[in-house]
Amino acid sequence: MPGYQLTSDWRSTRITTPAVRPQTTYVPKPTVAPAIQTVIQPTVAQPRPVQPIIKKDPDTALLPTPMSAVDVMLRLVSPEKDQVVYDLGAGDGRIVIHSAKLYGTRGVGVEINPETVRKAKERVKRLGVEDLVTIVEDDILKYDFQEADIITIFLFPDLIEKLVPLIKKPGTVVISANHDIPGKKTSKRIVGIDGFDTEFFIWYVE
Repeated sequence: MPGYQLTSDWRSTRITTPAVRPQTTYVPKPTVAPAIQTVIQPTVAQPRPVQPIIKKDPDTALLPTPMSAVDVMLRLVSPEKDQVVYDLGAGDGRIVIHSAKLYGTRGVGVEINPETVRKAKERVKRLGVEDLVTIVEDDILKYDFQEADIITIFLFPDLIEKLVPLIKKPGTVVISANHDIPGKKTSKRIVGIDGFDTEFFIWYVE
């Protein structure tokens, strides 16, 4: 989905009243109406409000990523068919499912909440990507995801900080929505999505 760019329109209108023709011996000074300037203030996008929905443990909460943001995340990292995409804290599996359907990638979603995992597996089956997508119930800090070529994360900063030392394979591309990856050199992208500015941080593991 294409991003949106905010623009501002500045218009200025000047109205001048012509000099009044003298009618008597008294000649009034020509009257000029002051310039009228109409300014349309540029609209400034506000950060997208995000509210936790399901509390899973002290470090995490279920924050469904809008599908428009999912599309942008994947476009920014350009998955290829032979790559493996991991979503850590996968929720309903929408990122790995969308990647499989759009790019033909194999995907693994790691999620700790049992009920969310159940719904994610149902979603995988319903959308017909069982041959490409696997949903795993596990703790992302304990799961071995070293086969990943691309890792997507939409997590709180404290959890990202714990996760970073576990990502070791050179060449892995990590993309994080809304929060930077501490201690790593990242490429920042700001994209207007649904009227809000959304930040994405991309880390190329060396």
